[in-house]
Amino acid sequence: VPPIDYLRQVTLDLGGEGVLGAVSERHMIRRAPPTHTQQAKSTVRALIRRFNE
Repeated sequence: VPPIDYLRQVTLDLGGEGVLGAVSERHMIRRAPPTHTQQAKSTVRALIRRFNE
């Protein structure tokens, strides 16, 4: 699985969309309010770090 597809699937899963949402949605739409932006960035960084280990 290419890293971007992995991150897209995991990010959508964390957002409550589930795997089917990841399959049917080809581009990401930001739905998080601005207050959660920093938390989302931290989560993505953590996922990238875990993926590369």
